Amino acid sequence: VVAAMAALQHARRPDVTITGDKVSIHSKLQREPLPLPIAHVPLSSTFAVFRDDATSATTMVLDPSWQEERSRDGEVMVSANVHGEICGVYKAGGCAIEADLLARCAQVAVQEAVQKTKVIENALKESADVFLQRDVEALSIGEGAVDARGEGEGVQET
Repeated sequence: VVAAMAALQHARRPDVTITGDKVSIHSKLQREPLPLPIAHVPLSSTFAVFRDDATSATTMVLDPSWQEERSRDGEVMVSANVHGEICGVYKAGGCAIEADLLARCAQVAVQEAVQKTKVIENALKESADVFLQRDVEALSIGEGAVDARGEGEGVQET
C-alpha cells in the first residue's frame, strides 16, 4: 500500500487546454506537469492476534512475519491517515478482539500512518530534486526541445 500511494503521489500528468473542440496537450517544457489530485492518503497496518485461552490474554503483533501469520488466532487491518482519521477496519474470522485492543490498534495505526507518510514525503522530495537536476542538465545542453511528434512547439493537438 505504501508503494502504491507513493507512486500515485509521484505521478504527474501533462497540462491540457480545451478551447471549443480543440484539445491541446502541453509538453513538460511548455507547462509543468500536474500532480494527481489526491485528497488524503490512507495507509494500512496489519495486526496479528494471539490468544492464550489458559490466561485469556491477547497479544497483538504489528506487521507480522509470515511465520506469525501462519500461527495467529486472528487478524485485523486498520487504515488511517496523518489527520488521525480511521479510514477503514477489516476483521474477518478468527478470534474475537476486545474493544480496548481494537482502539489501541487504531492508535498505533495512526502513528504508523504518520511515520509512513513522512517516509513517502521524504522520498518524493528526493525524487523531485533528482528530476529537477536532470531537467536543468537537459535544458543546458539543449535536449528535450521538441514534442512527442518531433516538432519544436511542445504542444500536441487533437
